[in-house]
Amino acid sequence: MPRYARVAIPILVIVLFIAVAWYFVPSLLHHSGGATVASVKVPNPVASAPALAPWQRDVNDSLEQSVRSGMTGNLTDAMLDVDRADSLITTARLESHDAQPKFFMDTLESLDRIMQQREDDPRLFDHVMQARIALAELRTSLAQLREHPGARPVPPSELKAAKQIANDQSAEEVVEENEPASSTGHHVPASAPRQLHAGETLDPRSLGGDYLDASLMSDSIEILMPPQTRSFNDAIRVRNLTIAGAAQTLDGIRWQGIAFIGTHVRYESGDLDLQNVHFVNCMFGIPSDANGMRLANTIAEGLDSITIEVSDQ
Repeated sequence: MPRYARVAIPILVIVLFIAVAWYFVPSLLHHSGGATVASVKVPNPVASAPALAPWQRDVNDSLEQSVRSGMTGNLTDAMLDVDRADSLITTARLESHDAQPKFFMDTLESLDRIMQQREDDPRLFDHVMQARIALAELRTSLAQLREHPGARPVPPSELKAAKQIANDQSAEEVVEENEPASSTGHHVPASAPRQLHAGETLDPRSLGGDYLDASLMSDSIEILMPPQTRSFNDAIRVRNLTIAGAAQTLDGIRWQGIAFIGTHVRYESGDLDLQNVHFVNCMFGIPSDANGMRLANTIAEGLDSITIEVSDQ
């Protein structure tokens, strides 16, 4: 073999090897790298979280500013910031804005943080309490029935749950009461307060229907009048009814399976027992005290049961 051939052949082999490597290695690296990236890719929970509406951000900002004002001892500004949040929440209700459960929980937490700055100040407590009530009223505005005048559409699941409130009975109650079918689905008009007596149970059978319609009565007139003691000692129960319109004081009555619709609901810090009780588009008169705060929080959180006993049994 000629001398130049012995030199040229190894050079050609090396050149060929480099060319093959140049062609195939990038392709292999591309596919391998793509698989590796795909295997470690995870969703971004922040990106998937729903964005807050502008009014909700304004509420959050106002409450955060109130916390900062309280930390510096400026209670006047702290109360003004709470009042601004209260006004924003009320406007959201009047304009039928929606809100997710997380908004209510976060807002209640912020209100608690504000009170932690000066727990002993009754003025700050009252301002924060009014914001809690506004939040509770907003929560009830999201549960309106389609049949209720002025109601906005609600999700089918929420509508179905609201419709069934008055007819939800435990198996024990069905056996005990055995209410006739003729008492369900009937509206009973109310044009004046109805006196309740000690030991009385008002239900579809004793009322003659399961819908007590007091919508023609003034929202300052009481629908059901319990005895003056307004305590559990009177042993009064109201259950499995829908009550619409007018006003109702909750103290001293054991409520079970009730839907209040468009009612001005009052609480006077007395004995309270709500079991499976829902409020739909209601307004509230609740005192600025510990018991009132518990009730307002319960409603704002979307819960349907609470018991408070304050009288001697």
